[in-house]
Amino acid sequence: MSEIVTSLLKAVAGFLVDKARNRAAEKLKEGDVTVNKIRELIQREINDIKSKLDALSRKDLLTAIDAFEVGVRYLYQALETGSETIRSATSTKETLMNATKAPAVTAAIERGIKNVGITEFGIEAKDLLLQAQKRFEMAREEATKAFNNEALDTLQRITAIQYRVMAALLESVAGSLAATTDLSSLSRENALKSARPECEQSLEQLYSLPDVKKNFEVELSSGFFNFRGVFGRDERREIICAVCQINRFIHDAQEFDFDHYDWAAIKIGKKSINLLYGIEVAKVLDEAGMQHCRVRIDWSFGYKGEDGHRLGTPKNIATNTHGEFLVVDWADQTVKVFDSSGEFIYKINPQVDHHWRIDYVYDVATDVNNNTYILVFLSESGTDRHEVQVFTKTEMCKKFPVRDDSFYLTVSHDRVFVASRRVIVVYDLNGIPVGRVGEGTLSYVRDIAAGSDGQIFVLNYSWGKHKIVYVFTEDGHQHNNFRVDSAQGDDPSLQLASYPSGEHIVVFSGFELTTRRLKLAMYRKDGVFNRLVTLAEKVYNVNGIAVTNDGSVAISILDQEDQRKSAPVRHPSTDGSSLKKF
Repeated sequence: MSEIVTSLLKAVAGFLVDKARNRAAEKLKEGDVTVNKIRELIQREINDIKSKLDALSRKDLLTAIDAFEVGVRYLYQALETGSETIRSATSTKETLMNATKAPAVTAAIERGIKNVGITEFGIEAKDLLLQAQKRFEMAREEATKAFNNEALDTLQRITAIQYRVMAALLESVAGSLAATTDLSSLSRENALKSARPECEQSLEQLYSLPDVKKNFEVELSSGFFNFRGVFGRDERREIICAVCQINRFIHDAQEFDFDHYDWAAIKIGKKSINLLYGIEVAKVLDEAGMQHCRVRIDWSFGYKGEDGHRLGTPKNIATNTHGEFLVVDWADQTVKVFDSSGEFIYKINPQVDHHWRIDYVYDVATDVNNNTYILVFLSESGTDRHEVQVFTKTEMCKKFPVRDDSFYLTVSHDRVFVASRRVIVVYDLNGIPVGRVGEGTLSYVRDIAAGSDGQIFVLNYSWGKHKIVYVFTEDGHQHNNFRVDSAQGDDPSLQLASYPSGEHIVVFSGFELTTRRLKLAMYRKDGVFNRLVTLAEKVYNVNGIAVTNDGSVAISILDQEDQRKSAPVRHPSTDGSSLKKF
């Protein structure tokens, strides 16, 4: 898939661009940069770096940069040739027109693959890809020599690691594109697989540099008598930021394909500090204006504003395609809706008939048309019932009864899943029961989430036993199941949510015993563990979790200041960030 190349080159451009010179890096994240502009940005930054490297002792690094530059040229030429092949195979007006627009080449190639069954590049494009692969291989090898040249200063050796990593990733992609006979099945993970050992070793060698370890140790030491931290701070922070930038680049390029997240940790004495999530490093990066080099909690919302707009007791949370957050508030048994920036928009009040009373709003979900589904518990004179109410914004358009022991709710394309403790009942969008899921298998359902291709994820919990995620199809067939570990003992307050792609789920897995810091774990839908993230803030309770279309994770929490709020955590699977991708 050629979009792998574009997104990786985008990450390269964002990596190289001097953030202080213009808004190019921000535009890269916003998608407001054409393929040709990405190429121009890469070329500009390469020229700038080369202009500063002219000593004989730097010849290996200059050679590496030259080879990398030529490799990029071959790669773009291969993509252009590939797009010509596809345009020849598909003479539709739409393909020809869109080939001139951003992201021009990759869009045309992708459509060609899908529309006419092209499964591999032509001979000419493959030859160019192989030439690119050779140049990136040369760049990687020369950058390795440069890094091992002790005559270079620390920042120059870090630059060598930068080019070694970039070249390794592009070498892997170019080789994969040239070798594959089924482009439609080539995943990012497989395209970058051969670069993983190179990236890991590069970081290990980078961390082992005495000057790197010393600068981290001095900067992160605390206390009134840390006199060393006062001197040489600018250069020290430049080194720290450069190292963190490499970590973030690998994080963004791999898009969470690392099986563990320890690769981002540097050991200072007996302490292991994660450069993406560590609170100590975050402070340094913030002060240096390099916030983009870490994955962090971006902001919180719902704990201030006018009466009726604040969250009193936030529970479950959902998102929609507009990027809005819908939060159940037990303080007034409503659903409060906030826009993507956390500003209150409106409130949804569940409806009751005659003398019925709303006791609890249990859960909230949305469908592809941004209708809101609310699971409510009603009572009247000793009688109670559960029902799902469906709203278009604040207007209820329909409702239907569900089992009296229902607690959790999720919606897929054309199905509504309502979970009790031991079974999930499936309804069509009009509320007609059409099946059951997990009957005889589930023992204590703690949360459910719908995937993008119709699968349903169920988090099952038993006291003193394992926490299991079951993956079912809409018709109740069990695909697989896998164990998830909580951070501490028997913690029943587990939550899960599905990423928009449906390929990953994120699970709240508990707290650190001593600090009460929240832990989030990511798994692939086949059960392969991806990573565990520990947040910087103290948290005393987690009531809900959701994932937005841009890959952010939103959680409703009770924090250390006894303030109830919802906090999105940026994992830019899409923004080059951040869990973006988390």
